[in-house]
Amino acid sequence: MEKEKPRPVALAMLLCDYVIEDKATNKKSLIGLFSNISAKKFPASHYRMNVFVALCDGHGDYKGELRCINADTADEISTMRGPIEFPGPNAVLEFNFEMFGITFPEPGEYIMQFLCDDEIVVQRKLTLTQIKKEKEEKDDA
Repeated sequence: MEKEKPRPVALAMLLCDYVIEDKATNKKSLIGLFSNISAKKFPASHYRMNVFVALCDGHGDYKGELRCINADTADEISTMRGPIEFPGPNAVLEFNFEMFGITFPEPGEYIMQFLCDDEIVVQRKLTLTQIKKEKEEKDDA
């Protein structure tokens, strides 16, 4: 009987504007970390977002998936899929998913999820808010 492959463990899942990698050292700098996006109107298209994920304790090959879903409706907003491979039991894998033009249909809570073999390994919230127009802000005062 074959032993079940362990689910990898997440070390990090961060949202940011840019990830800069030093080619000499392979060190990464995450620039502009955020958990909220504000938009004047919806649907809102966010030009660029990077999702940085670090995993450990995996064994062998997995089917990786990054997805963004609406927290209220579970509607899928965006998905990226691909194979991942842990070269050894002590390996730490770091991924940077650069997403362009992701469109959010309405303000509210969204969830970024990273899955291995269809099991959620790590997830985090992303809040989208609508910026009040200047006239509305004066009326509220």
